[in-house]
Amino acid sequence: MRKASFRDATLINVQFRMSDLKKIDFTGASMDKLTYNFLHGAKVDLSGVTLI
Repeated sequence: MRKASFRDATLINVQFRMSDLKKIDFTGASMDKLTYNFLHGAKVDLSGVTLI
């Protein structure tokens, strides 16, 4: 998933496995705490993300 974009997407109960997530755009995305914690643990830039 190189250079994928989830800009302004709503992500609920999502886990990205076996993916390089550091270059994915999550700007303006809304996500639940489970998804946020998974991405945060993978050192993904989550600035501009809203928790739902």
